Amino acid sequence: MRAVLEELGVKFLFWKVAIKPGKPTAFGIHEGKPVFCLPGNPVASQVTFDQFVRPALLAMMGHRKTRRPPLQAILDEPLRPGSRMRFLRVSLTRQSDGWHVNSAGNQETGILRTSLLADALALIPANTAYNVGDTVAVCPLSEQLVEGYDVF
Repeated sequence: MRAVLEELGVKFLFWKVAIKPGKPTAFGIHEGKPVFCLPGNPVASQVTFDQFVRPALLAMMGHRKTRRPPLQAILDEPLRPGSRMRFLRVSLTRQSDGWHVNSAGNQETGILRTSLLADALALIPANTAYNVGDTVAVCPLSEQLVEGYDVF
């Protein structure tokens, strides 16, 4: 794919990112226009669209708010460290002490059901473990979870 796009004149600014899922994401320019290359796996494509493409498209359309503000949530289960930054599909529940977060299910990137059950993506830095009760940043997958947020 890369060779074909380069042959067509795409100048790549980056190819591969240190995230999971979504490592084979790429971005380039062709005749002044952006070229986004997303992974072939549906879950990885969904995550990288949400994290890279959606904010870029909103910015190109003149929106000032291009990302949903992250929330802080309390973990109800431990998380093991990974070698890359991870975007885990999680479910959120509102409790008296704030948002609580749990895995939405199997995190393998071929499992679409987990994406359907997810309310947010937990942002887990590389080589970082979390225990029950720790706080993590989560990116809501819907504007409805963010009070007062409006992309316009």
